[in-house]
Amino acid sequence: MNRERLDEEKKYLERTKKLIAEEITYQEKEIREIPNRYTKRYADTAGGDEDLIANLQKIAIQALHKLERMPNNPYFGRIDFTEDGKEKLNKIYVGKTTIRDENDIVVTDWRAPVCSLYYDQSLGNVSYKAPKGEVFGKLSLKSQIIIDKGELIDVRDTDLVTDDELLLPYLTTNADARLKNIVASIQSEQNAIIRKPLNKNIIVQGVAGSGKTTVALHRAAYLIYNEDKYTAENFIIIGPNKYFLNYISALLPDLDTENISQFTFEDFSAYFFGDKIRINNSKTITDKDEIEALKFKTTLDYKMLIDNYISSYVDKTISGGIKIDDYEIISEDTIKSYFVNVNGFSKVATNIQKILVKKIKDNDERLYDLIRQKYSDQLSALENGSKEKIEILNKLDSIKKELKTGCSKTVKDYFKPLKLNCLNLYKDFITNINDMPNLKKQTLKSIKSKEFCFEDLPALFYFDMVFNGTENLGFNKYAHVIIDEAQDLGMFHYWVLKSIFNNATFSIFGDQAQSIYPSRGIESWEDVKTEVFNDNCEVLNLNKSYRTTMEITNSANHILDYLDLTEAQPVIRTGYNVEYYNQDTSSINDKILDLICNYNEKGYKSIGIICRSEEECLEKYSYLNNEDITSSLISNEDSEYNGGICVLTSELSKGLEFDGVIITNASEKNYSSENLIDMKLLYVAMTRALHSLNILYTDQLTRPLSNNMSKENGKELIKKI
Repeated sequence: MNRERLDEEKKYLERTKKLIAEEITYQEKEIREIPNRYTKRYADTAGGDEDLIANLQKIAIQALHKLERMPNNPYFGRIDFTEDGKEKLNKIYVGKTTIRDENDIVVTDWRAPVCSLYYDQSLGNVSYKAPKGEVFGKLSLKSQIIIDKGELIDVRDTDLVTDDELLLPYLTTNADARLKNIVASIQSEQNAIIRKPLNKNIIVQGVAGSGKTTVALHRAAYLIYNEDKYTAENFIIIGPNKYFLNYISALLPDLDTENISQFTFEDFSAYFFGDKIRINNSKTITDKDEIEALKFKTTLDYKMLIDNYISSYVDKTISGGIKIDDYEIISEDTIKSYFVNVNGFSKVATNIQKILVKKIKDNDERLYDLIRQKYSDQLSALENGSKEKIEILNKLDSIKKELKTGCSKTVKDYFKPLKLNCLNLYKDFITNINDMPNLKKQTLKSIKSKEFCFEDLPALFYFDMVFNGTENLGFNKYAHVIIDEAQDLGMFHYWVLKSIFNNATFSIFGDQAQSIYPSRGIESWEDVKTEVFNDNCEVLNLNKSYRTTMEITNSANHILDYLDLTEAQPVIRTGYNVEYYNQDTSSINDKILDLICNYNEKGYKSIGIICRSEEECLEKYSYLNNEDITSSLISNEDSEYNGGICVLTSELSKGLEFDGVIITNASEKNYSSENLIDMKLLYVAMTRALHSLNILYTDQLTRPLSNNMSKENGKELIKKI
């Protein structure tokens, strides 16, 4: 890079930082002056001055916090673009947000349509899609600009759409820095997914480290920025656990997406059902028959069983018309006509009940005359004052009174079976299943205790929706649902979510190689596309791993190859060899301590100690604590992510990343090559590492790794201690 160009970029950076500093001063002044400016001006409005002032100050404070982060890295790229038919050359600096100087845009938000040129196009004749239509022109410069702590570090001009070399400054940093800089390193195939229109449902199958989570969040940020009618409150993220949601929250403020609702499926269920049910941990169930029963509950075949039961139940309930003294007020066929393709039987029953009661009240005299005619001959034949005649007259009097009330009790009793508690209906459904003893026993036990497994939740949702409807649940406001680690839901889970968020489109991100639960999971994204979305969905792939080095990716690919799954394509970033240590049980902890010291010397900010079981995690955590090593023991209940040394199971590591990873025991016993779930858990654990991966084991190393260990990088990497 020549001196003149460097001077140009330094001057531009200083100008940008000056503008940011001026805006910070302005916002600080605004925060101080807002109370004086608005006090007593809007005292008569709803909420009064206090609410108005509080909201205005909140907006100013949010703007200030964002501005305070900007000087460190206000932009990361530049493109020079000349639109066809115009002479002006536009120098466009690409950053996380727009920065203006009066009418001049100094930095353009990466989500603006023109910025797609930075991610997708090579130099020369190009085009991009804008609200006014497709814009054509010439791209004469594309530069990667690296700024650290407000200082210009490097400027790299490129003519390439994707270049692994240009990624290296971002991929070689530590884990927390990568989260913050991901927008600068978005690749073309990722950008294409991010910029898909809001009205498109997409499923993204991506290998570990392909950027699924960050693409998901940037897609939300892009859609919010470009859709005028929606805000972050119209979006919802469903993730695998609270710890994962906290982990990704570091990205949200920078992306203007901090107000997106975030749930795990369990938390969403708890929110939906309140205190009516409790959710237990089905992951502890090991009995094969019980696991098979749980897995069946996540299928659409189970939904079909429920559909057949509901159809039979409604048909049996609406049996015969509504009668008063054997006179049919309304026929069975008429009533059943109200219950065709119904969403919310209970609600419909309540509405019909009100309509019928009013209709009977309005026609009580006519109906009474019709019923009385049945007794006219009999009354004429009886003597006045006779016991029989008095009984008939008393009966007619009662009927007359009942008709004046609209026969409310009779009508209410008729529809009562359609307004039962959903748990009672679920119990009745399960009780009438005869050929699935394990499922029946398991579910009746859950219903009795009101403590259900994750796999039971779709059926509970479905019963509630069928009988109570979805219209008044408050979920119609959501325009888009993002599901991450999506391979861990079942088909029935997806069907239920699609029904609940019936006004929303979906972005679904997952990896079938990381489907680690034997009792649930997606076997085919095409099935989701067809059976849940009626083919109104696009399945996309991300096959390149940006997280790990070539050495780590190639090692993890041994697992994928063993499982006959598509291997990840590594970025051209070399690093440390993956090292395997054959340890005695008594020496594993000492070796872990040595490796932690080595990682600390390398300056790693985050270290994952990944174990196979919770018991092993507790043992390793206690050992480190006794050695005065500060670490965090991560469990299912944890929601805080603070970096440093984390001790966690391979299951909980899914979706996370660490500078260095130590797998504590990858023996054939711990990760059996005969067990599909074990193999996927090991793959998950291995692909958490950015820079260093060390694998310890006792006795025999798990077969897929031992078979290939000596082939890696053309030399033996095993170290016998």
